[in-house]
Amino acid sequence: MASMIGKTFGNGVAGFPICATPITLVNHSLSSGATHGVLHHFWSTGAAITVDRLWVEYHIDGEATPSISFQPSHMCGLAASFLPIYMAYNHTDLYHAGAMCGRNSAVGGYFNTFPIPFGKS
Repeated sequence: MASMIGKTFGNGVAGFPICATPITLVNHSLSSGATHGVLHHFWSTGAAITVDRLWVEYHIDGEATPSISFQPSHMCGLAASFLPIYMAYNHTDLYHAGAMCGRNSAVGGYFNTFPIPFGKS
């Protein structure tokens, strides 16, 4: 199976603050000779409300403006998860997009496994 997928990489960064100033967590360039890649996993956790307001941006191939910019809470169908009406629900039973995207903990935590293909320009 690994030969069908090709080389993979990953980066786990623990303990960085979620703040107003953007921070680069992963900076990856395709290897020489590669023509395409796939972003296939995203996971975050943090304090309630704070992680719900997190923004994630993907800058592909050195672009100045991100191709993809999202809040995991909105992407996973939870929208304003910090509002009082949301707090009344059982957080572990909340909507998620099948097994590919959602929230699976009572306090903070989002995942996404939708594949995002990209090519080298």
